Amino acid sequence: MPTDARADAATPRAEGRCLCGGVRYRVAGPLGEVRYCHCAFCRRASGTAFSANARVPADRFELLAGGDRLTAHEQLPGVFRDSCRDCGAPVRGRLVAREPDFVRVRVGGLAADVDVRVTAHVWVSRKCAWYAITDALPRYAEAAGSETTTPRDPEPAAPAELTGQCLCGGVRIAIAGKVGPLVHCHCSQCRIATGSAFSSNADVRKKYWRWIAGRDLVREYESSPGKIRAFCTHCGAPVYSRWDAQPDMLRLRLGLVNEDPRRRALAHFWVGSKAPWFEITDALPQYEGGVPDVPVA
Repeated sequence: MPTDARADAATPRAEGRCLCGGVRYRVAGPLGEVRYCHCAFCRRASGTAFSANARVPADRFELLAGGDRLTAHEQLPGVFRDSCRDCGAPVRGRLVAREPDFVRVRVGGLAADVDVRVTAHVWVSRKCAWYAITDALPRYAEAAGSETTTPRDPEPAAPAELTGQCLCGGVRIAIAGKVGPLVHCHCSQCRIATGSAFSSNADVRKKYWRWIAGRDLVREYESSPGKIRAFCTHCGAPVYSRWDAQPDMLRLRLGLVNEDPRRRALAHFWVGSKAPWFEITDALPQYEGGVPDVPVA
């Protein structure tokens, strides 16, 4: 075997996919630094507390299938987020004007055994109030290299109702009354659907949910029998999930919410499926599965 062929065979490769499996891709070589981004754009795009992104050279990112299924949303001039049109799962980000030779890979969509090195939290000045950073990673007020900071959660406000919106703003909702307990789900489906380490959700009764705009933009995808996940067809942002067995309830994706819901997380679920690159450092109960029996920690 030629030397270059042996070297190519030894190059680490990480494969990923969207939730429905229609889009598949591969990253050749090490992922490099992964950062958790807390900006409002990333929260809405992922539907959870932060996005988890790896900056890799564009020539090391290869679409294996489903390139024609990708929807490109331009959130700012020259800034694109690509997601699957059929299930809404995020795949990559592209800064075509500023960094045309790189892409941001959504780490949650990669195989769980991929070698990931998380290096920092960025844009913590925009962090949501309902998520507490408890790990020892560096925290930057804005992009990496900016002023470091220790964020302080604001005192919970008391809005008459909660409002939320998707990344493109086409889908807007309002919720009257309290939302249910906040939970973080680490199952593999939620990681792929958000592109991040976990999903952050709260149950809302349908009678408290009001569509302000964009209900016709929402598409539903059945990720498993009886489990429906909904997303914006323009930008791919997750909006809610629901179970056929619970027809009066929707599970809100908290990354969409504009205000402080005056709730804090209750527990971590499905930690038996947790991504090995994410470390749980808070004191919340942890459950192996989705039913709160006996905490594992």
